Amino acid sequence: MVFRYGIITLFDCASQHILLTILLSLTGSFAFARRY
Repeated sequence: MVFRYGIITLFDCASQHILLTILLSLTGSFAFARRY
């Protein structure tokens, strides 16, 4: 039970990190396109 919860938490953190990275890259590309 604890092991399963740990895996779920790990995947949740990983998905949040991936979403954050995608958001940052998207905003960065938008700023780059707006600048040039």
